[in-house]
Amino acid sequence: PPPSKDGRRLFLRADYMLALASLLSISPLGFSTAPTPEPTPEPTPACKTIAEILAETEYLSTLNTVVNAMPDVLALLLDPALNLTVFAPNDTALLPFASVLNDT
Repeated sequence: PPPSKDGRRLFLRADYMLALASLLSISPLGFSTAPTPEPTPEPTPACKTIAEILAETEYLSTLNTVVNAMPDVLALLLDPALNLTVFAPNDTALLPFASVLNDT
């Protein structure tokens, strides 16, 4: 449309252009429309086997010794695919059985 006699339409159009230019200049400040790549997920740590936990736990050393003396039980407790719950007595709980355990 042709500008009005006082040039007001031309002034409004320039105002809109200036507003649009200022909006577009925000883009480099972090308001980009480009998709943000997803962060790389942290790898899931592997679960430890029961035998590994026994070997690492100081207060389960007696039970660890007993398990290591029985290859079939050790093989079972080394299987990472098994989902087992073990109620493991600590070294203090096994003290009354020390003489029996030492004989095996």
